Amino acid sequence: MNSSSLNTSFKINVPVEIYFGSGEIKHLGKVTAALGKKAVLITTPELQKSGLVKEALKHLQAYRVHITLFDDLQSEPDCTWIENHARQIKGSSPDVIVAFGGGSAMDAAKALAIAVTHPRPIWDYVNLSNRPPLAIQENEVLPVVAVPTTAGTGSEVTPYAVLINHETTQKGTIKSPAIFPKFAIIDPQLMSTLPPNLTASCGFDAFAHALESYINVKFASAFSNLMAESAMSIIFRNLPQVIEDRHNVNLRSQMALGSMLAGMAIAHAGTTVAHALAQPLGVRIKLPHSLTVAIFTPAVLKYTWQADITRFAKIYDVLHPKQEEHLSIEKKAGLAVKIINSFIKKIGLNHCISEFHTNRKLIDDLLEDVMNYMSRPLQQHPKLFTIEEIRQIICQSF
Repeated sequence: MNSSSLNTSFKINVPVEIYFGSGEIKHLGKVTAALGKKAVLITTPELQKSGLVKEALKHLQAYRVHITLFDDLQSEPDCTWIENHARQIKGSSPDVIVAFGGGSAMDAAKALAIAVTHPRPIWDYVNLSNRPPLAIQENEVLPVVAVPTTAGTGSEVTPYAVLINHETTQKGTIKSPAIFPKFAIIDPQLMSTLPPNLTASCGFDAFAHALESYINVKFASAFSNLMAESAMSIIFRNLPQVIEDRHNVNLRSQMALGSMLAGMAIAHAGTTVAHALAQPLGVRIKLPHSLTVAIFTPAVLKYTWQADITRFAKIYDVLHPKQEEHLSIEKKAGLAVKIINSFIKKIGLNHCISEFHTNRKLIDDLLEDVMNYMSRPLQQHPKLFTIEEIRQIICQSF
């Protein structure tokens, strides 16, 4: 992509009312009650054990919100989990879904908000490259309140919900403005107990969102790039520190801000090749999404940066703001890739597929998956990869 082709005409839709800061969880009861008195709260067993859920329930109960608690979300949500839980609550006619957790809880809440109010299997509403999704009746979707406990997906400000279909061995995304949360409560104190490994992987996912939205040739705009540049800078500076000092609320606040801004960037520009490869890998060998993105990013960048030297030189300036006038644009662009690779290593995410799966038949399976149902993001990348180049990226990441 020639950077001069950046979209200067664009539409902005940020319909989420955001409460940001330490202690802002206190608003949970008020904002939920504003949407209705019957709420479903989705969270994980780990968060239930941590005591954080108890605090959330306290704020909801203070506003006399009746709560149906689903605290059995073990990992990234799948269609079966969504449909089983939708059946459980359809008869009670809930008013609002509250997500309390990381990206998985927010994905589950958004999907459940559709499943409860729509007749077809939830997978029919997933947007795949090889078939269009069924239409979502936007005025029927239940409202969602998002309370992130990680700084990673930025799902609290996006119109996306990612789901796994174990029957087809696929992972896809629902996209609809109806699933933008109505409210987001971003309280960095809720993130202070996140262990270093999850802090690193979630944080890199946010960085990758900013990076991929920034190089998106189809949808990047002046607005999304402002969000992306800020997010990359914030996360690059703060993630290594917060891994070492995880209870530092100021660092957690910076990471929460970076994740939110990166979420706004992908809400308007979307992701590209690394995410297109990461989703099939995650479902095939059951790896966390953020780790799979880190696995593919170095090889993707290696084959990409020369396709848009100006843009990658700008990434260098964002990550290395000290002006070095003696460096050519080409040198800066190449150094940007080296800096990102060093960043991945510094935060402990320099992994390859073979550490988790050794059967190389997976290479062909992933290639088929990408070309079959994840090909659309490939069209948004600065370089249009051939099938053989995609194979090389997978092989170099193995």
